[in-house]
Amino acid sequence: MPTDSIIYNIPAELIEGYRGRRIIVRAYDPAKLVSSLSGRGLENLHFVQILTLAADATALAAWGEGVPIDLVMYEPEVELARLNKRVETRKFEVPIAAEYSLEDANKAHETLEKGHVLGKIVLRVR
Repeated sequence: MPTDSIIYNIPAELIEGYRGRRIIVRAYDPAKLVSSLSGRGLENLHFVQILTLAADATALAAWGEGVPIDLVMYEPEVELARLNKRVETRKFEVPIAAEYSLEDANKAHETLEKGHVLGKIVLRVR
């Protein structure tokens, strides 16, 4: 297989065997994914798939800027039930990716244009 092709859907546990290759990786536990990569080879990581809402994705907030992250529901009925429960109990954490003053609104916009922001961009008006 050519080294410039993308290898799709690598389990987080097997990342080590694909160092230097362009990969899309999947994980049930984002924290384990972050520790598996430990800052190496991020330039070859093209996409991350999180496989459950039960996972705590906060570990990804400070890592992998610019890496697209997607929720893939292998068990939609289970995942949608989890989501519904969170909505009903109002148990949501809204991560803040960055804060900018109103004077720096252009920087906030640039951050959004880069895409793949994990969290909200906040503009301080006072």
